[in-house]
Amino acid sequence: MSAGLSKEEAKALTATWRESYFERPGLRVFWIVPREITDAILPLEITPQPAHLERVLVGRTEVLTPEFESTLLRDFSKGKTERWIKSRYFLAYEERVRQLRKLARLP
Repeated sequence: MSAGLSKEEAKALTATWRESYFERPGLRVFWIVPREITDAILPLEITPQPAHLERVLVGRTEVLTPEFESTLLRDFSKGKTERWIKSRYFLAYEERVRQLRKLARLP
């Protein structure tokens, strides 16, 4: 709300994330993207121009814990990718496993 959303808007925004972010395991970091950056990467033109316009962009980062990375490495090393294949992060997980293998000098 301190970024410009009303209480109702803030509640509605977080409600849309309930299942996919708050009810799934994992560690996530959320932040408010500064208005200048929001306007630069997502330009908006409205005609006629409103008297006042608030724009709030929330950024999110998925943080892979060491335990989660160990699980990924174990599963991918054993060819057990079926658990992960339908995840929207599958390619990112696959790349992270490559990086972990390289760091550990594993095949």
